[in-house]
Amino acid sequence: MHSDPDRNLSPHPGPASAPAQILVSLLFFLLLAAFALLLLTVSPDPYEDHTVPSRQTTDLYGRFEALSNNLKSDALSDIVYIRKLYRIPEDASVAPEPARARFGETTDPSVVEAVIADASELLEGQALSWNRSIPVFPGSVIRYYCDDTILSIVWKEAIGNTVCTFAEVKIADGSQLRRAIAGDSYSSSIQLKASDMARGVHAVTAINGDFYAFRSIGVVVYKRELCRFVPSVLDTCFFTASGEMLFAHAGELTDAAETERFIAENDILFSTSFGPILVENGKIRELYSYPVGEVFEYFARSAIGTTDRLHYILMVTSSENSRMYLDGMYASTAAQIMLDKGCRQAYELDGGQTAVIVFDGTPANGIVYGSERTMSDILYFATALPDGEAIS
Repeated sequence: MHSDPDRNLSPHPGPASAPAQILVSLLFFLLLAAFALLLLTVSPDPYEDHTVPSRQTTDLYGRFEALSNNLKSDALSDIVYIRKLYRIPEDASVAPEPARARFGETTDPSVVEAVIADASELLEGQALSWNRSIPVFPGSVIRYYCDDTILSIVWKEAIGNTVCTFAEVKIADGSQLRRAIAGDSYSSSIQLKASDMARGVHAVTAINGDFYAFRSIGVVVYKRELCRFVPSVLDTCFFTASGEMLFAHAGELTDAAETERFIAENDILFSTSFGPILVENGKIRELYSYPVGEVFEYFARSAIGTTDRLHYILMVTSSENSRMYLDGMYASTAAQIMLDKGCRQAYELDGGQTAVIVFDGTPANGIVYGSERTMSDILYFATALPDGEAIS
């Protein structure tokens, strides 16, 4: 992990040599020619609404930006420092495999602080929710992964009469936040354990999704397509290509065609439909009723939130098989905890036995009833470093 705090260019003594300038010019000429050829291979649909970029064009420009940046970084490495950019192709069904040597676990907070220091460039000056003063759950360890494109820290703490497992994740690019559906097709009859799905897509950290196959209501977007539109009773959380979480309250969406345009205009890749919204714009969402999730009962919770740009908090609750603790909490308590962890947006996912955080291919939390259930989908975070690429 490069520790230089300057995210753009670091000056290097002396002017660029003529051979280096010629090499850079040649590389850009070849790159532009290749990009033009790629554009010619994208056949536009004459009936497509071109007021918004097509999926192919958006992804292609992003990949071109990363490629051109990284060519400059390599060509000028002896002259200036240029941070490399990485993104996972939108149509990739499997993410790059994380480096085994970058996973770790410890009971010593100073080890985690050293990992965080190594990730200073990735963090972009953002503060972490995790800190050494957190009283971790007795007998548990702090787990972590860090490379140039992702930092993930997983820990447990007792809050009230429940044990909360948290994962804090910072990524470099929105393409690293992804959704996996069992069978890789909406309406697939296949159901898998979250840990099996996470291993199958090379997730660093994953959390259960909304288990869309268990019910027939809500708004479901997958691979930019509106797959289900029954919007009247559930809050929806949309995830954009840039990694943002956008909310629609139950009943707010009324027209499928307008919703499809909303999806295109906001560059939305997928959605989850469970809820409720817990925190919105830095404030707790007040609840008076909600049709799923037993919001006013003690129930195992699962939630995802965002604190800053490409910076996320995941939480699930459990008893950790201890008679001293309960598996769950009220939805309002979960909302308060997510707010206390710094979330400006937070949303509840399917809970109960479905609630699980997977780290390095294994469940990080104790699961209700003692074992994983099969489910239809997960949300996950992956490294964007290409397979086999050396890590600085």
